[in-house]
Amino acid sequence: MLLTEQMFRTKHDLHAHDTSCIKIAPDEQFLWPNVDPAQMRPFAFAMILSLAGCTQFPELDSALSTGAQDADYPDLVPVQGLLAQTEPRNGTPEDTVNTLNARLANLRNRADRLRGTVVDASTRRRMQNGVDGT
Repeated sequence: MLLTEQMFRTKHDLHAHDTSCIKIAPDEQFLWPNVDPAQMRPFAFAMILSLAGCTQFPELDSALSTGAQDADYPDLVPVQGLLAQTEPRNGTPEDTVNTLNARLANLRNRADRLRGTVVDASTRRRMQNGVDGT
């Protein structure tokens, strides 16, 4: 076992213990056990998970009003009736394809414009010459 004098409050405390099997080293020689940090990751992960298990979760049942707790389940209805209540799609599939192709062309044009140079040639020369223009 390797100990330092800082682990004891006073030298008297140090000498009060049986030091026959203890080797005392100076502070610069005191090292933690040689453990690879990668080996400690699963242990740290397990500790975090175990701490998460101690968390108090709020009582969700008390958040509901008594009227909501006593309410009946909603009625199940056929899907066809729900679909009939939605607004019909405007246009034909060909219109949709044409609209998407037009949007695609606009996006590609915009991307081509963004690929151009950001700084024009005269500004680039001024920047290369420096702020003072020498």
